[in-house]
Amino acid sequence: MTTVVLPSDGSAYSIAAARALMSTGVFERPLNIHLVHVLPEITGRPRAYLTREQMMQWASEAAHDAFIAIAPLLQADRCYVTEHHCIGEPANEIVNLSQSCHADVIVMGTHGRGAFLSAVMGSIAAKVLAQAPIPVVLVPLRNLEGGGQPSGIA
Repeated sequence: MTTVVLPSDGSAYSIAAARALMSTGVFERPLNIHLVHVLPEITGRPRAYLTREQMMQWASEAAHDAFIAIAPLLQADRCYVTEHHCIGEPANEIVNLSQSCHADVIVMGTHGRGAFLSAVMGSIAAKVLAQAPIPVVLVPLRNLEGGGQPSGIA
């Protein structure tokens, strides 16, 4: 069984990664998929007005919204999905989850901005790639064919 961590923010990039993961012949089945959404920690003045319970509820709702488009793509024979949501620095949380569930690989979408913009602006994918002790498959969004549906794998 291949254990995969699949981060999702609900974007077309996340959907492209899910489609790539489920493409025939990419990974041998059965697949144990850990779908994860990370809500960045709220800091500064707004943090004083939120309880931990409120933040966890917000994280749960954000994860639900992020998973709506992806969960149906993962419903295939011999694919087992566990959903996770957490609060923190996204790259750190993704890598920590991959270690705690003994993942074989992390599959994630990328905006494909290039090394320069990633260095200047930061990139969760670049940080995961730098920190992860396991292989990371980055799936770019090639184009939007067929009514806005992502296609392709890199």
